[in-house]
Amino acid sequence: CFMYDRVTNELPGDEVDLMVRQMLEDVFKKQQTGSMPCLKKRLQFNAYENLSEPEFNYLVKSCTEKKPAISQCRIDIHHKKYEGVGMVVRGNYLLGYAGQECCDLQQGAWMVALNKTEGNWAVQSLYIDGF
Repeated sequence: CFMYDRVTNELPGDEVDLMVRQMLEDVFKKQQTGSMPCLKKRLQFNAYENLSEPEFNYLVKSCTEKKPAISQCRIDIHHKKYEGVGMVVRGNYLLGYAGQECCDLQQGAWMVALNKTEGNWAVQSLYIDGF
């Protein structure tokens, strides 16, 4: 009986999931995403196109300044679909904002389009409902 190892340079699904979850969590928590290897190219964020990494980080900070700090963040991945050399990942999010007397919840859908460049996944576009 022989057992063959698969030779592939693609990230396993759980590593892609981890990368996408970390990026979304950084966006929701207003953290810099500069250390992520997925943001080295220009990307589209909601209605904004051709953003560089500093422009993306500035836009995320300016969009979320009016909201209080997030106390809970849940990111669900529902499905992934390969399209040529790319992948589209879709899911939902649920955020909890702690207030003095209550907790405000915000929920919505998100979509990330990834392209494979130079052997690594790179984010091409990111769309987040209600952001």
